[in-house]
Amino acid sequence: MNPLNLLWTTRFSLATSPFAVDATSQPPLPAPFWFIQFFKGLGFFLHQIPMHLWFVGTLLAVALGVYGCTHGKTFSHRFARQLPFLIALGINFGIVPLLFIQVAYPKAFYNATILIAWPWLFVIALLIPAYYGVYLYTTGKKQTPQACEYLLCQWKIPLAAGWVAAGCLTLISLIFATGFSVLVAGSDQWHHLWEATNVAGAVTGISLNLFSLAFWSRWLLTVGLALGTLGAWVTLDSCFFADSESDAYHDWSQRFALLLAVGQACIATLAGAIYVWTWHVSLGGLGWTIMLIGLAMLWIPLSLWAKFAITRWNTVRENLRNGVRYLNFPMQKVGKSQAIALIVSQLIVLLSHTIARQLLQNAQIENVYTGGVGSQPVDPQWSAIALFLVSFVGGTVAIVWMLYKILLVTLLQPVETNAETIVDSSTLDDDTEQSKTIENAEMTTYTEDENIGPKNDSN
Repeated sequence: MNPLNLLWTTRFSLATSPFAVDATSQPPLPAPFWFIQFFKGLGFFLHQIPMHLWFVGTLLAVALGVYGCTHGKTFSHRFARQLPFLIALGINFGIVPLLFIQVAYPKAFYNATILIAWPWLFVIALLIPAYYGVYLYTTGKKQTPQACEYLLCQWKIPLAAGWVAAGCLTLISLIFATGFSVLVAGSDQWHHLWEATNVAGAVTGISLNLFSLAFWSRWLLTVGLALGTLGAWVTLDSCFFADSESDAYHDWSQRFALLLAVGQACIATLAGAIYVWTWHVSLGGLGWTIMLIGLAMLWIPLSLWAKFAITRWNTVRENLRNGVRYLNFPMQKVGKSQAIALIVSQLIVLLSHTIARQLLQNAQIENVYTGGVGSQPVDPQWSAIALFLVSFVGGTVAIVWMLYKILLVTLLQPVETNAETIVDSSTLDDDTEQSKTIENAEMTTYTEDENIGPKNDSN
C-alpha cells in the first residue's frame, strides 16, 4: 500500500470493524472505569504544564542565549536554571497518564505500540541525552547572562548539549504524537499500517503515521498550547520571582509573553480546526459543545493581554511617528493580580483541552471495542486502590510542602536584598556627605590662604 494514501484514511468511523474485539470478553479492569479516567486526566493535566515548558522552552532558551538581545539572554539564563526541575516534574507526572492509559485501553495501547515498537523504545535513548544535556547546559549557564560565557568555551560543550537536548525533546514529542495518533486510529487503520510496512507478514515496528493529517495537526496543536503555557510561565516568573531584574527586562518579558499568547491563539486554533476535520465520530451535542468551547478558550489569554497589556493608541502613534518598531513599544506594567488572571486563564485552557481530549479518545476507540470502551468488565482490587490513594495523598502533600518552601524562600529573598540595598545606599549617602564636608573645608582653607597671601605682600 502506498503510504501517501494514508493521508486520506485518517477519518474515523463508528462502523463495527472486522478486527474489533468484544469489550465484555476482555480481562476485567482493576478499578471502575470512571476512576481510571479521572486519574488519567488528572495526571495528563499535571504533566502537560511542565512538559509544555521544556518542549518549546528549551529550544527558545538555547536560541535566545545565542542570538537574542541582552534581555533574551537574561531570560535564557533564568529559564536554563529552572529546566532541570521542570523536566523532573514533567517526567514523573507523565508516568501517571501513561500507566492509566495502559489499564483503560489495553488492547488499543498494545497494538499501537507494537506497530511503532522501535521508535517507542527509542524514546528512552533520546530521553537520557536530553536529560543530561539540560544539566550540562545549565552548568554552563552559571556565568553571567550578558557575557554568555560557557564552561569549556573553546569547544562550547554546554552550548552543544543544549542544542542536542532541544533536538531530542522535539523528536520525543513527534514520537508520542504519532504513537497516540496510531492509538486512536482504529483497528482498520492498524491493518492498513501493517499492510504498508510488514515483511512476509511480520510486524516491523516502524509503522509511523507520518503522512497523516491527524498526526501533524495533533503535534502542531501541542506546539500552540505549549507556547501559551510558556507565556504564562514567563509572566509568572517576571511578576513574582524577578524583582532583582531591571524594568527594561520586565517590559521585554511582557512583550515576549504577549507574542507567545498570539502564537498559541493562531497556531492552536488552525491546528485544532484541521484536527477536527480529520474526525468522523459521533460525540453528541454535549461533546461537540465542549470541543468548540475548548477552541474558543484558546483566545482567553490573548483577550486578557488585549485588555491591560497593549499600549494605548496615542503611545503607539507617537512611536510610529518616531520610527520605533512594534516590539519597542512601552507596555503597561502587568501587576501581580493581572498576572494571576493570565495564569488562571491558561490553566483553564489546559483543563478544557484535557477534558476534550478524553472525550474524543473514548469516541475514537469505540470501533476497537464492540459495545464501547466503557463496557469492559470491572473487578475492583480495593486493596491496591486504597494503597494507591494513600500514596497519592502523601505525594500530593509532599509536593505542596516543597512548593510552599520554594515560594517562601523565593518571595522573601527580594525583601532581604532590598533591605541590604537600602543600608548600602544610606551608607553611601553618609560617605558622600562626609566627602562633601571635607571638600568644602579644604576649599575654605584654600580660599583663606589666597586671601592671606595678598595681604602679606601688601604689608
